[in-house]
Amino acid sequence: MVVGAATHAFVSNGWTLDVNSFDEVHGSLGQVSSNVLDAIDSFFGALRVATGISTGYAQVLWAPRGWALDYYCNLTPVYGATLRRYPNEFDNYGWVKQGATVTAEELGAARHIYEALLNSESEAIRLAFNRLNGCLTRDDAADAILDGTIGLEVLLGDDQNQSLSYKLRLRAAALAMHRADPAYPPSEIAMKVKRLYEARSAIMHEQRKKRSKKAAEPADDLNSRERLIASDLLRFVLKVLLHTPQYQDPIKIDEGLLLRGDDIEPEPR
Repeated sequence: MVVGAATHAFVSNGWTLDVNSFDEVHGSLGQVSSNVLDAIDSFFGALRVATGISTGYAQVLWAPRGWALDYYCNLTPVYGATLRRYPNEFDNYGWVKQGATVTAEELGAARHIYEALLNSESEAIRLAFNRLNGCLTRDDAADAILDGTIGLEVLLGDDQNQSLSYKLRLRAAALAMHRADPAYPPSEIAMKVKRLYEARSAIMHEQRKKRSKKAAEPADDLNSRERLIASDLLRFVLKVLLHTPQYQDPIKIDEGLLLRGDDIEPEPR
């Protein structure tokens, strides 16, 4: 039902098969390798950074150019596999609900972010995108918060672990000051990072909830607000760092924005 409710497709061209026999073609087209998932998730990560919408995908299809293994009537031959790379809520009659709308402006922003991601050589950026994808698709809010904090630490942390949350607050606020976006004032960014790490600390140190044997229980909305904060902060930091790659090294944020103050015009939003 989720597959049938899909409204759009992400199309990627130029893929090839490296096989030694005809039988290997069937096997290759019926599975999805890690590099294929990485290419798809890069686009969905860019779309999530630009919009923050709840989205995902449920299948990967291959459409051969100029050849086919077999045909059914006059239908275009396609091969592929089904996956579950979308939020859990989609399985709960998500196909009958009104989907999110992406504006033309947001689509343009997603394109710029996607191109910047493809051109980036930073492993930290790639890892943070993976954490953002997890943050916005995980079923458990606590796991999503941990994804968000790990993503922030990858981007803004360093190998000195002293007062990590304090350093992240300062660096995130410095990026907000440089960005000069009224929607993300530096003081609010710093406050959100502090609140997020308070939630992370509570998650890491709280006792495990006693398991229940009830067949159905009310949805647990604990940490739902902090989950939104985690994804919003990670989206914001990724957006700024992709527009200003000179600050992808956290030490440059300290030296350029916190200590000296680089004479750089705010980046366009």
